Amino acid sequence: DAALSYSPDYWKLWALAARIAIEQNRLDDAQRDIRRAWDEKPFPLEISDLEQKLYNKRAATSPAR
Repeated sequence: DAALSYSPDYWKLWALAARIAIEQNRLDDAQRDIRRAWDEKPFPLEISDLEQKLYNKRAATSPAR
């Protein structure tokens, strides 16, 4: 809460961390960071876009059945 009062856009740091984690194929870290961003600022479109990128990355790296 103190960080949010200092910086209301604190969620953007978690979104950035998630974006980097996706690019580095650290998908579990990306999921955690997306959740943190949602906790700080529910429903911004940027987080929804990140979730879609994570979903696409997981689908692309999952072994075929």
